[in-house]
Amino acid sequence: MQMNVKYIRWSFVSLLGFVMFLGVLFPTPMTLGASATWTNGKYHFAGGTHPAAIVLATLFTVMYLALMGAAPPELGEVLPGVVRRFFAFWLDFLFYFAVPLMRRRPSPGSCIAGYQVMPDEGRTLTLWRAILRTIVGFVAMSMWPLTPFIARQRKKGKVWFDGPFRTHAVILR
Repeated sequence: MQMNVKYIRWSFVSLLGFVMFLGVLFPTPMTLGASATWTNGKYHFAGGTHPAAIVLATLFTVMYLALMGAAPPELGEVLPGVVRRFFAFWLDFLFYFAVPLMRRRPSPGSCIAGYQVMPDEGRTLTLWRAILRTIVGFVAMSMWPLTPFIARQRKKGKVWFDGPFRTHAVILR
């Protein structure tokens, strides 16, 4: 019997829940790529990927391949309220990024990448400005090959759309 997409979906959810549980249980960060430390006058350099990251990448790859080889699901009834669901999705998506900007916190994605977008001069963004900056940020992501070259002020942590919103990026420590 071949696995159905419905069962693989729950396997994905279970695996994500397990990964989040491990993240809470073992909060020490995994090094990916290279790490360097200087302790007591001695320099230590390590390269490679943490074994747990390799295991998780393998599990997600196996899950993806299982999804691609799964039997197609039976189609159900027509999805009601598509416009309402579409609107709710965009509201959730905007607030997922805009609310952290207003509260001077990193969004989940920027937290994973190790940086945070901050307003200049220690001020706080209003809800409207945070939503606009989020929308313009998505426009910038759609033209990612050009964004690093358009009006970039690297030493100040700014790209072209940071100027009008008076924001900049900082590295999390």
